[in-house]
Amino acid sequence: MCHSPHAPATLQCIGAASENSAFFDYARRLTRDNMQADYRRHGLVWDDAHFARYWSETQNYLIRAGDSWLGVLRLYLEPPACYLRDLQIAPCRQRQGLGRWCLQRVTALALANGCRHLRLRAFHDSAAVRLYQRHGFHLVGREGALVRMEMVLAEPLATT
Repeated sequence: MCHSPHAPATLQCIGAASENSAFFDYARRLTRDNMQADYRRHGLVWDDAHFARYWSETQNYLIRAGDSWLGVLRLYLEPPACYLRDLQIAPCRQRQGLGRWCLQRVTALALANGCRHLRLRAFHDSAAVRLYQRHGFHLVGREGALVRMEMVLAEPLATT
């Protein structure tokens, strides 16, 4: 599903799993596959039921370019904070600026919904931590293998 390398990306909000099972299956598989090494490194086991249980609580976005599905973005809005639950990019499109593009869109969505803080959790040894730090997130705590990060949205998004 990863074609159109030069087509501009868009975000498409998708409803609950029952409304679009193909998207739910794609999101679950992509998230599981992308997180597999992190889970293994920390002695964790993927749980499809856990993923499904929290799916309906988030705003779920398909990252696409034309007909190509490039990733998944999941947000939980609880103003004044927006929680980035998942940002998963298809392996064929990683390290091409799509994560940065998504963070810019997340910032706009959060601000439009009255949020002033963008928060997330990530494995402390994940490459994603460096991406988030480059774009203005700061470490605010640690929970076992996870770090909590936050960006105050009153500040402009870093563009490095």
